[in-house]
Amino acid sequence: MKNGKKIILVLSALSSLAVISCNGKKTAKQEERYTITAGNYGAGGSVGSPLYAIAQHDGIFDEHGLDVKLFQTDRNAYVEALTVGKFDMTFTSFIAQVASAAQGADLVLFGGSQSGGEAYYANKDAAEKYRNPDNWGDIKLGLLLNSTSELHLRTVFQRDKGIDIKGNIKYMDGEEAKLQSTVKGIVDATHVSRTYFDTAENMGLVKLFYLNDLQPDYVCCRLTANGKRIREDREAFIRFLKAEIKAFKIYKENPDAVISALKKERFEEDFVRKYVLDPTTNGGITFNPDPNFNGVSDIYDTMKRIKFVENGRDIQEFFDISVYADALKQVIAENPNEQIYKNMWTYFVEHNNHYPDFDKNYL
Repeated sequence: MKNGKKIILVLSALSSLAVISCNGKKTAKQEERYTITAGNYGAGGSVGSPLYAIAQHDGIFDEHGLDVKLFQTDRNAYVEALTVGKFDMTFTSFIAQVASAAQGADLVLFGGSQSGGEAYYANKDAAEKYRNPDNWGDIKLGLLLNSTSELHLRTVFQRDKGIDIKGNIKYMDGEEAKLQSTVKGIVDATHVSRTYFDTAENMGLVKLFYLNDLQPDYVCCRLTANGKRIREDREAFIRFLKAEIKAFKIYKENPDAVISALKKERFEEDFVRKYVLDPTTNGGITFNPDPNFNGVSDIYDTMKRIKFVENGRDIQEFFDISVYADALKQVIAENPNEQIYKNMWTYFVEHNNHYPDFDKNYL
């Protein structure tokens, strides 16, 4: 810390003592503030997470002494931007971050962003057979190369069914190509994200099942930080997760607040109702901020098995569950009567207990 900043903090502390002596408590404005820059790719420069939107627009970040600034970047550039420190963190995906971190990039996965919201759709002539995944031994699948969906399937089928579906996959260049190839019967089925459900059905494709039906709470987008920044300002990321944990409660209990916050992120109300709030049409999407180490570890094992990552570091070298654990414990201590936060701790134990020395450090 620079000398000038030390002087400012000392003066601030002295000022705070004077205020405390008068009214017995310290106000939020007297706490040190942090700025976090977050990178995202997607339409309109917005992030579709209701947790971010609620925490931002309902003032929860501000209450925790945070200024969170969101920036848009190209999908092919965001990992490099995070690695070099242009961003402090990202909300999106996790395959590229894990692959880069495994090879030595200074990145740290520390929380969750999104799971669910995805399904498999089939050509109408193939739908009846492939509605049952036990029949997928000869299926032809249209997928994006090294996508979360591919790695999820190759993890689940290898682990639960003892088969590797690599030979079943035809790689496509985009959503339109996947859908058109399925309609034409070039492939039997394809992965479809929630925003394309209507398109797939209008094209005559038939929904087989949600990815959640294969594996509840499978990992998708994870919160990933620049390693240097999270080590130097760990408190900032604890506050970020505290705000998201509190926003998660609002997301689960107050749909009107979700609609209001996401409209400020330029999402239409009909979209929010259908693809965020309604479990019958949103693909079982959820936005739990829990890091879910167990799920990421399973995917990482698959990435190494299929040689997508070779000679990769141990996962605990670039995955830190302690930031979320500290944030959640603080929220529980501050809100001892709120059962939802205690339930989140139960979820944390169930989905992170494969982390090294978990019992020793967290139970």
